Amino acid sequence: MKKLINILLIIIFITLPKTIKAKTIEYLVVKTKGSVLILPPKSKNWIVPHKWMELKLKTKIKTLNNSYIDILINRKALVRIKDNSEISIISITKKIEKLIKQNTYLKKNKKTGTVIKMFKGKAFFVIDPQYPQLPFIVETPIGIAGVAGTKFIVDLSKKGECFVAVWRGAVVFYNINFPKHFVLIEAGKYSLIKKKRIPHKPKPLNNIIKQRYKEIEKLHLTHFIIDTIKEEPGSKYKGNFTRGYSPTIITTPATNINNDMTKMIDMQNNNMDKKDMQTKPDMTNQTENKSLMNKQKDSCR
Repeated sequence: MKKLINILLIIIFITLPKTIKAKTIEYLVVKTKGSVLILPPKSKNWIVPHKWMELKLKTKIKTLNNSYIDILINRKALVRIKDNSEISIISITKKIEKLIKQNTYLKKNKKTGTVIKMFKGKAFFVIDPQYPQLPFIVETPIGIAGVAGTKFIVDLSKKGECFVAVWRGAVVFYNINFPKHFVLIEAGKYSLIKKKRIPHKPKPLNNIIKQRYKEIEKLHLTHFIIDTIKEEPGSKYKGNFTRGYSPTIITTPATNINNDMTKMIDMQNNNMDKKDMQTKPDMTNQTENKSLMNKQKDSCR
């Protein structure tokens, strides 16, 4: 009996790391612009990130003037951290877990989840409804936004204020000091929290707000991110990923690209043939003209 128990314990310990590994979240840098710095966990030195770099949990990210960084999370969520911002990638804390349990919109997801902690600045979020690690939580010093698949922005640019606007889906929004007094911000609306106050009733997005954050409309997650995974040549990321993926440019899978290229070549060849036909002398007409000229000469004689 003891031997059987020992064997079972060994099996559990062998399989446990695999189970943990399967639940880990993948954070990939897919684009950077300007001056961006990251501080890896247990490090004192800020470094410059590169494309396809994998970020670890507890990594801090800082963007300077006229800069931004795009981070892809589990290939199903995209975060653009705008200039003069600072965030950290963290796990769900007991405090956040308690807040999730209290909220009827997020309770069903239990302990699973993704947390982005914002200290300052602003960030744009695009999250697929099928994102595997829901809820997606954005924690700030003022308010917390809980998501279950959406497109939205969080702005901490003004001191003592947290602004959230939603373009798609819905976001649960509340002051960290008053978790029971939350609002549900639906698509096309926004809400604001000022320090020590509950969020105001969501209002429709006006043209000024839409213009200010119009960049969010360009960000996307393509449907073939997983379907056409190929290693990008020259990339420092050593895993497999969609060739040429861009958060702002909608491309097509490699197979479609090859087909399109073939079509383009065929079209070019056809056009060249037409041009040749137009510019090429008509030998038949020239021969007929010569015979007519000869006949005219003979008649004159």
